Amino acid sequence: MTILEDAPATQIDADARALFEEARRRRRRRWLAIGVVFLAVLAATLPLVLANGAKPRHLPPPLPPVTQTHGGPTVDAAAMRGQGHLAFVSQGTLWVLGDSREPLTEVHAPGLVPSEPSFSPDGRWLAFVASKVLSHDYGGDVVTNVLSSSLWMARANGTGAHPVGGLSFKGSFGWSPTSDVVAVAAGTSTSVPFGLATGVDLVGPTGPIVRLFRGSHVVSATWGPGGADLAVSTMSGPDAPSPWTGALASYQVSDGRPTQWLSLPNTWIVISGWWPVWGIGFTTVGGGGVPGGSAAADGSPLLAISAPRGPTRLLGTILSNGSTGRPTASTTGWLAFVDNFGDGGRTVWQSKQVEVCAPTTLACVVLPHPDGTVTVDPAWLPHQDILSYAVAPDQPASVFLQSTVGAWYDRHQLSEYAPRARTTTAMSGVQGGADQLWSTHGETVLYVSGDGLWLASGSHAPVEVARPLFTPGRLPMFYAQVPFASQFAWSAAR
Repeated sequence: MTILEDAPATQIDADARALFEEARRRRRRRWLAIGVVFLAVLAATLPLVLANGAKPRHLPPPLPPVTQTHGGPTVDAAAMRGQGHLAFVSQGTLWVLGDSREPLTEVHAPGLVPSEPSFSPDGRWLAFVASKVLSHDYGGDVVTNVLSSSLWMARANGTGAHPVGGLSFKGSFGWSPTSDVVAVAAGTSTSVPFGLATGVDLVGPTGPIVRLFRGSHVVSATWGPGGADLAVSTMSGPDAPSPWTGALASYQVSDGRPTQWLSLPNTWIVISGWWPVWGIGFTTVGGGGVPGGSAAADGSPLLAISAPRGPTRLLGTILSNGSTGRPTASTTGWLAFVDNFGDGGRTVWQSKQVEVCAPTTLACVVLPHPDGTVTVDPAWLPHQDILSYAVAPDQPASVFLQSTVGAWYDRHQLSEYAPRARTTTAMSGVQGGADQLWSTHGETVLYVSGDGLWLASGSHAPVEVARPLFTPGRLPMFYAQVPFASQFAWSAAR
């Protein structure tokens, strides 16, 4: 104030005008800055506003791990984010765990025990078998007898579950690789051999039941690689003077037209798969035995026939129930199976080794493995000639305690084999590894460890997404064979 009083009037006017101009410049800069910020915010939110009826879309945060109470499973919903749908049977109840924004859903089949869940190739539908069972507990050893079974369908998220009506169901042969159709064994024979199905039906989630054929005793079946044909093995009865005869034929799905491939006297034919280059693979049971009986329990010869009425090729000896992993082929025809060497017999942890067969030379080699180990559970990565498999201890134990069997499965170590380069790589950090399922692009693997289901992806640490599969301390087993694969299915995000 003193300064202004002492200054000349002209100087006061000049200073005032300068202060006013500086104030205006500051206001203009503030408004310009506010305008820039407003335009930036508008540009960021305008798409959301337009897409949601002038209301910004606020994405919900990922769900934390969910723990189901009252005896239900424990799941990690956040770990399944973006991974598709997981269907799994936990202690006799079927559940579906979806993306982290979907709830854990119980699939209701009142009074029945579900098994064999499987997703349609387009990921829209879930099929499973529901059975009425009778169980007996013999001092901790539980024996379960299946009284009857039916085929059920549901949406992929587990809702809308219902039995397929009008079907005389004897068993499922799985989804077509290219369409939403399940092949099932239908009908029941009233002549020798008793109890087998008498035909094959094709069933969709919403369409009618289509009869593919009738009139034979059906033993097994599998889809062709393109889904246009179904390979079916049958067994005729002892109609004198003809002997028992096992037959292998393929049927066109479009019109049921058959093509005969093979017939063997006094021999059961059990189909293992239909593969590029190799054709139809199968095991045989002869000498008065039956599939699944003691005559086949210690191993069955694995053969392949590449064309109708062509020669057969002996590949090795396998456990035909798939307990060490089913024979499997890549899309280019590399074949892998678990050969039963030595005197290991039906015991899964003795003398079992994965063999890989080349599609060009048809020669088979045993995968490299450390001394004192077995290799089991081969699985090809989708659309790649890379094989994953599990390495586990070869142990002489013949006492199959729950703790012994569980500990052996937990000591599995996953590895990958590239047959062209003949190189093997261990998958670090993966403990366990039974019954692997791979995502569509082969970047994520789902596997069993410690009676739980785990996901492993790239450099991320494996995470357990669901447990348990069975009642603790009640693993169902036969000579250490545990049917983990029948307990779960995965429809990976595409």
